[in-house]
Amino acid sequence: MSNVKSSDVTEEQLTQIKSYLSKNNLSAQQAYDLLLARGMSQAEATTLRGRLEVIGNSGSSGNTSLPEENSRGGERRVSDTSNKTIQVVNPRKIFGLEIFNNGVLSFEPNISIATPVGYVIGPNDEININIFGYQEAKYNLKVGPEGDINIPYVGVMYVAGLTIEQATARIKSRLSNAGYANIKTGLTKVSVTIGRIRSIKVTILGEAKKPGTYTLPSLATAFNALYLSGGPTEMGSMRNIEIVRNGRVAGILDIYDFLVKADQRANLLLQDQDVIRIPAYKVRVSLEGEVKRTGLFEMKANESLQTLLEFAGGFSDSAYTASITGYKVTDVENRIIDIAQNQFATYKPGRSESFVVKKILGRFINRVTISGAVYLPGDYELTEGMTLKELINKARGLKQDAYNGRGLILRSREDLTPEYLSFSPIEVVREASSNLVLRPNDRVTISSVGQLRENTTVSINGEVRNTGEYPFVENMSLKDLILLAGGFTDAAIPQRIEVARRLKTDSFNISDIKVSEVFNITSLNDLQERGSDIKLQSYDAVIVRKNPAYQPQISVSVEGEVPYPGAYVLKNKNDRISDVIKRAGGLTLQAYEQGGYVTRRNNKTLINELNSQKINTIQETLKDTSRFVEQQVERKFDQIAIDLTTILASPGSKNDLVLEEGDIITIPKEKMDVRISGQVLFPTRVVYQEKLDLKDYLGRAGGVSENARKSKIYVLYPNGNAAKTSHFLFFRSYPKITPGSEVIVPKKHEVERRRLSTGEVIGITTAITSFAGVLISLLINLK
Repeated sequence: MSNVKSSDVTEEQLTQIKSYLSKNNLSAQQAYDLLLARGMSQAEATTLRGRLEVIGNSGSSGNTSLPEENSRGGERRVSDTSNKTIQVVNPRKIFGLEIFNNGVLSFEPNISIATPVGYVIGPNDEININIFGYQEAKYNLKVGPEGDINIPYVGVMYVAGLTIEQATARIKSRLSNAGYANIKTGLTKVSVTIGRIRSIKVTILGEAKKPGTYTLPSLATAFNALYLSGGPTEMGSMRNIEIVRNGRVAGILDIYDFLVKADQRANLLLQDQDVIRIPAYKVRVSLEGEVKRTGLFEMKANESLQTLLEFAGGFSDSAYTASITGYKVTDVENRIIDIAQNQFATYKPGRSESFVVKKILGRFINRVTISGAVYLPGDYELTEGMTLKELINKARGLKQDAYNGRGLILRSREDLTPEYLSFSPIEVVREASSNLVLRPNDRVTISSVGQLRENTTVSINGEVRNTGEYPFVENMSLKDLILLAGGFTDAAIPQRIEVARRLKTDSFNISDIKVSEVFNITSLNDLQERGSDIKLQSYDAVIVRKNPAYQPQISVSVEGEVPYPGAYVLKNKNDRISDVIKRAGGLTLQAYEQGGYVTRRNNKTLINELNSQKINTIQETLKDTSRFVEQQVERKFDQIAIDLTTILASPGSKNDLVLEEGDIITIPKEKMDVRISGQVLFPTRVVYQEKLDLKDYLGRAGGVSENARKSKIYVLYPNGNAAKTSHFLFFRSYPKITPGSEVIVPKKHEVERRRLSTGEVIGITTAITSFAGVLISLLINLK
């Protein structure tokens, strides 16, 4: 257990350990000895024993019984005798109180240090005497209940109440007179230290969170005891904590000295039967606003507002330091006071006073701003009598694109209403006009020529590599724009270029319907000779036409049962299915002629139409769950059913389609099964049998379900054609089944599925009967 830490043991585990010890009649001291035997360090075992004793004595009244001794390897502490926690809720933070509520900080006594100067020896301390040099001996002696030790060959010596230094001198004297004569000559040395330390009892009274009697190591200080008690309550003093010893005040502890100055001189080493008394605070003031640490601070009678600022860490970066506003409480009323900076050191805060440090003023008294077409725009210092020209010179002058005709100064009048003053930048720089004297917070704006112009463009479309809009610049020619667009495409015809120009006129004629003027380039020579001379204007639209004789290759592909499947480029624009199949080597013996189809890509309009129509028509009307139909809706191309038997028998006929770019001719193998899907009890595939009809195939799937819409059963053939169930009077005619077909049973509508209840039928019948009676009465009256 050498690696076990007492801090790792949770309160729940500690309670379980205590329960186990109680059941087996084991004491905390026996548990301590067992932990040491198992290899736990002395410090950790002592700390754990102290925690066990805290649990064992919580809720008890009177003093706590303690073991006789305490190891220097750890601390032992006992809970308070009152089992009472005092807490006052205050939304404002009390300075210093957080150190006792901080789980990271720990004011446990350090009992692994050397014997401190001035340590007072008492019963149960262990004194280690080490004699070395000319003579050698070592004794570990325990101070008895009467305060004495018995040194072998020397005798009994009383040491209780002596400091470690006094005891050392007395022991040396006795040893030198009892056979260790070389101690006087210096040939023999003597070292006296404390080994195992005793436990002491300390009582904490007053405004403590957990007042009571505590058992502590004899090396514990006042801070250690305060930490165990939870520190002062929110009503307790942090600065006037008394350490009472033998009926007299041995010291006053001011926690602020430690927090602000790291001064621990008043943190006395405690002795047995010491009493720590925490009185209520006398003067506590509030400091809020622009300081580094806000909250409630306890003040002493001789401390000033400057001291309070030191407690708060000083002003924040944005604080108004010229004065502080105070809110004073008198015997009968409240008062507000302004404390100037030169009074901080003399003003003494009183009972329940509050102080607020305001934020610095958000205005400038000597700022001017220049923006726009100058080289260094921004804020500048306003000096006495500074002119507009001087500000422009500070900003490194006007840019070349500055608009010289007019600039603006935004100024605030005396009543803070804004006004604009105009000037000519070029005249100000040349001093051709009276130079304006600037005022605080003037804002000077000098626009650039580009800011006053609209961002105009020209456009080019048609057969160029990069169509679109381009920024218009002066003297831009037609050739320049074509070059910016990446030049012509392979399909362009340079002899057919149009330039459309906006009409600009000052007159308005409602009957005039002309909207633009169009210029044409009708020959290659025109473009070569005049292209650079044709100057464009803003918003010109250039269109490069496509060569009507240009025809890119048309590629199609053949898949499935042909000897040479793959991609084919059409020889003629009107090549048909039969032409490509012939080039592919015809059909194989396994080809299923009735299952062939052509897949053709859609343009964007057809894609949108296909998706909306198929989704609405198929999914909403038929409520079909067929996997095939769902796939068709998602696809972005059409499947065209073809009759290969007729096409190959009559090439060039209407059935022999003219192919288009991207067409895919698919010729499947003959399938000898039939798929049944949708609202059937067991969707499946079955072997095709010519003698079976649709009803037979439905029977092979277990029949239709309750949700089936029998009147809309249809068959989807391998080539993409579909045939639905037809009706004549009370008879139904089902479509023919072929190899590779799919029988699809749609789903009923929700309204169609819900049958009318008996009550609803009676209600509807009654309403119809009543309406019929009223109608007959009206007809009789009309006669």
